[in-house]
Amino acid sequence: MLRFVLGLMLLAVPVVVEAQTPVRGGTVVQAIAADPPTMNPGTTTDTQAWALMGKLFNGLTHLDNDYRSHPDLAESWTVSADGLTYTFKLRRDVKWHDGKPFTSEDVKYSYTEVLPKYHPVGRLSYSLVTAVETPDPYTAVVKFKAPFGPFVFMTALNTGPILPRHLLAGQDFMTYLDRVILRVMPNPASRVLAFEKGEVDVLYTFFLPVEQAGRLKAMPGLVVKDFMLFPEVVTLFFNIKDSKPLEDIRVRQAIAHAIDKKFLVEKGYFGQGRPAISPIPSNLAWAHNPKVPVYAYDPVGAAALLDEAGYPKGANGERMTLRFVYDPANSAANKASEVVAQQLRALGINAKQVPLERSLMLEKVYKNYDFDIHIHNYTTYGDPGVGVARVYVCDNIRPAPFANVSRYCNPKLDELFRQGASATTQAERAKYYYPAQEILMRDLPAIPLFEYGDTNVARGRVQNIFKSLSSHERWDEVWVSDGK
Repeated sequence: MLRFVLGLMLLAVPVVVEAQTPVRGGTVVQAIAADPPTMNPGTTTDTQAWALMGKLFNGLTHLDNDYRSHPDLAESWTVSADGLTYTFKLRRDVKWHDGKPFTSEDVKYSYTEVLPKYHPVGRLSYSLVTAVETPDPYTAVVKFKAPFGPFVFMTALNTGPILPRHLLAGQDFMTYLDRVILRVMPNPASRVLAFEKGEVDVLYTFFLPVEQAGRLKAMPGLVVKDFMLFPEVVTLFFNIKDSKPLEDIRVRQAIAHAIDKKFLVEKGYFGQGRPAISPIPSNLAWAHNPKVPVYAYDPVGAAALLDEAGYPKGANGERMTLRFVYDPANSAANKASEVVAQQLRALGINAKQVPLERSLMLEKVYKNYDFDIHIHNYTTYGDPGVGVARVYVCDNIRPAPFANVSRYCNPKLDELFRQGASATTQAERAKYYYPAQEILMRDLPAIPLFEYGDTNVARGRVQNIFKSLSSHERWDEVWVSDGK
């Protein structure tokens, strides 16, 4: 078991004072499942990494629980009538850990040199930026080559972290807390037990086994937040480039018909979630297409499709073997992997489960493409142009975590996502996202399994937590009532 002890002072962020007067000092212990693979927020969307980095960095804006953008490092912003120019007025009271001031040059560096080149989500969006002008240290003017509707949304921390242009050195400390301890606990049961014993103060949904969520929520005196995070879809991804059976659409359709999503949600996840029919979940109602092609649970039809594709059952009852790689410490994916493997075996597909520790899984699946099927949850970041397109567009086929791991490429789909991002109203954008969903469900590079329902818990001493759609934001405002 490892501990990351953070004594941070990143930025002088204003504090929201609630009915109680915040107490300075104290320590909060948060459980995570694995070692953070990086401390660079410009290169990853990894949950373990962001559990750490979310306490170190800020964006120009932050989101509340209703998807509204609020000032963070930016005091205000304006948008030109043609949607091509965004002008941000920056705060003047912010310093980096080493005393150097935060300036518009840091925005320019982050938006032109880091995010468009390395960030799994930002790479697609910030590549539309043609320039960032810095007329003075506290004004950043972002120029686009085409309108991009969700840009202000993207300037929040997860998709728009601001990095210092100069090299980072030393340690930081936060406004109220003396320390945050990230306690690496790969075993889910151990995380729950530690929370019950008071050894851990915070369990986000990523690290809370779904079967234990109801029991913990019943504990007295806790802070509980359900469905707090950006909508997520737990998804089965196919390796359609290196797995010969999966190149055949009939095999992918058969697998879709072999999965009982209702059973998966009710039995595997205790009803915490909803069966998914589309990559854009139903709680993004403005963009969700409820009339996409649906693959109903139909084992008989699934078997017929496999027979037609040339994969009859052999003497041992098996049709094929598929390598099924997943992260067993991921509470959103582990049960799904077990249930789906069982349902595929009933069809005669030997789903050879390969559970791997997260860092090994990321290398094997997302860098080496050494898998046939893979289940993981991906966040939409609250906007299809931000969190969904990255999983399917041609430009994001690259060996990086949470990019287009199926390596599916359809220029027509890319154009629909491009137009959806360029439109400036939700109604206009939905006109492009509706047919995009139909294409994805016909071509089936991946199977949306279910919309994940999250539960997040904290001990009552932890105040002002769970105030954002992201579990990684606003830790500069968290405090503990006992000051310990």
